[in-house]
Amino acid sequence: MSNDPLLAGLPPSFRLVAAGPGAWTLRCAAGDPAAAGCAGLHLPGLVRFCALHRSTIWWLKPVFGSSEAEIPGPTQCLLWERSDGRHAALVPLVSGNRQVLLAGGAEGLSLTVRGAPLPGDGELMALALAEADDPREAARLAVEAGAAALGTATLRRDKREPAWVQWLGWCTWDAFYKDVDAQKVQDGLAAFARDGLVPPLLIIDDGWQQYRDNQLLGMDADPAKFPGGLAPVVSEAKATYGVKMVGVWHALAGYWNGIHPESALSATYRVVPSFQPAWNHPGGPLARAIVHPDDIHRFFDDWYCRLRAQGVDLVKVDNQASLDHACTNCLPEAATQGTYQRAVQGAAAAHFAGNLLHCMAMSADIAWRLGPAGTVWRSSDDYFPKRPETNATHLVNNAWNGLWAAHLALPDWDMFHSGHAAGAYHAAARAISGGPVYISDVPGKHDAALLRRLCASDGRALRCAQPARLVRELVYVDCQRERRLLRLVNRTAVGGLLGLFHVSNPEAGAEVPVIADAWSPDDAEIPGERFAAWSPVRQALSLHRRGERVAVSLGALGHDLLTVAPAERGCALLGRLDAFNGGAVVDDLRWINQRTCWARLNDGGRIGLWVAGAVTVEVDGCPVGHTPGQDGLVAIDLAAGHHDLLIRC
Repeated sequence: MSNDPLLAGLPPSFRLVAAGPGAWTLRCAAGDPAAAGCAGLHLPGLVRFCALHRSTIWWLKPVFGSSEAEIPGPTQCLLWERSDGRHAALVPLVSGNRQVLLAGGAEGLSLTVRGAPLPGDGELMALALAEADDPREAARLAVEAGAAALGTATLRRDKREPAWVQWLGWCTWDAFYKDVDAQKVQDGLAAFARDGLVPPLLIIDDGWQQYRDNQLLGMDADPAKFPGGLAPVVSEAKATYGVKMVGVWHALAGYWNGIHPESALSATYRVVPSFQPAWNHPGGPLARAIVHPDDIHRFFDDWYCRLRAQGVDLVKVDNQASLDHACTNCLPEAATQGTYQRAVQGAAAAHFAGNLLHCMAMSADIAWRLGPAGTVWRSSDDYFPKRPETNATHLVNNAWNGLWAAHLALPDWDMFHSGHAAGAYHAAARAISGGPVYISDVPGKHDAALLRRLCASDGRALRCAQPARLVRELVYVDCQRERRLLRLVNRTAVGGLLGLFHVSNPEAGAEVPVIADAWSPDDAEIPGERFAAWSPVRQALSLHRRGERVAVSLGALGHDLLTVAPAERGCALLGRLDAFNGGAVVDDLRWINQRTCWARLNDGGRIGLWVAGAVTVEVDGCPVGHTPGQDGLVAIDLAAGHHDLLIRC
């Protein structure tokens, strides 16, 4: 630890335990009165901070400031810059049935412990802390320290990526909302087929189940909407339209308010009634009922076995953080969430090979229970096609939440409408996000040309292998207020992928400003001194040197993507020129000698490269012609499918 402590004012009962280079955990002995929490903690040398604040029970958003009094509660990840130039991170933990809540105030930081310890819970694991030269690195170290100390979460780097995220998808939610039925699903697939592009992933969202009073009546589909159950729809989607995987939605408690007390489910599984106010009924108590933790493993195992028999490959499990409400005054909240998470993740691993999407689930008691099957989780509130004021905020929340969420699971930036006025804006964001890419267009209202820029010829989404990261200099910058462009960075085999987005969000009625800002090849975080940058948005090539600042101005919904490739050997492979993430068609790139490189492509299309002079190209061992362009841009048209590329320059 640096000369100054990361946290000052700790009571004697709390102790810092080293958790590896630059990381610690804060603990308190079981039974100690201080384990109920403490106040008056301070951050020595605080210059500025970014707090990922639990703004609703389901979602986080970034809050920025420069004093402890401005830190909101509860904050689930706190990053701050110190006066010595170092950066630190702090994440509250959930141990057993105890969840630590962090908040700031005029007297400093306070830790509040929610939930009483249960037998076997042991000492209180309060916080994980870390420091580093880069705030993003500090966040990583803190999350890793927390996961190691608790033993209940598996880091994303140690998980197998589920199969469903590779495919471009279509979700029925914003297309039909709860009015989904078998015919509408068929109509949607037929509309895509007419354009020659059926997304290989289909998710049937809310509305397919049997429910009454917002409570689940049974495990099978509503027979009025899906005659014969889900199996005929799934079979037709796969056999007729070439869909590879089909998923279905359900809430963690079965449906939004749990299990109907008059259903056959209540006679089969032990159900616990609750009459607490709920998020969708703030005016008074609402009857709710959930399966008791003792029976929840059997419940999910039976249900998922039934769904798998109908051909379902994936489950999207929603409304997870609302379990708090259902448990109040009847069950231990954090412990019950832990049992539910083990049950749903275990059943998904057993029946769906881990194809599971967590949604409305960004609370800490879920985050620290994301085991090997907790692989993908939504990192922001919904995409709202009818609320244009949310477009920029959607990108901002996903970008900043990824600072900690990306170390526990793959962040999902949600579906979007390709045919919307903001369709290209959201498409570019999904292309760099590293997460799943799926849409929710009304049948016939999609933009087929835009979708083709997001995927390979076989329907695979052109994704980066890792989640996108904020550029370092923006971690503490409120881009919506300070008129800065949001800059994200990711990697492909050809180099870096840099995203620029206008996210200014002025007061209602105010004019959206044009933002003048700059980017640098340094943002791409790749080695080299000279770089070629290709923009598929502007269809433009430019050359730059390390340290250069490149001016750019964007208006409302303005965006740009840049494939930034090293250009020091007289050649830079750029990937598919029309695709938002064209570098993703390259699986491997190796320089054989100073003037010769080999690349393995997973698809064809119009492949581009920059060359300083003459060039010869072989595809699959045969010389091919190419189209020279301006500024050294060379284009090669390749058929769909895998190719070996040999370039001599």
